[in-house]
Amino acid sequence: MEMLQMLKFSIKTGKSLKFSVGTSHKDVTDFLKSILDEENAVPKDINVRDN
Repeated sequence: MEMLQMLKFSIKTGKSLKFSVGTSHKDVTDFLKSILDEENAVPKDINVRDN
């Protein structure tokens, strides 16, 4: 519902929505690298099972 209100407001005022304002290329690449590191990380205790 809030997203719809934001969209209506932007159309009425003639302003565009910029969702990437304030994020630098370095911030984005650091975030993506951290996600990959977590996904590819080897558990410290390989005997523990995640159920």
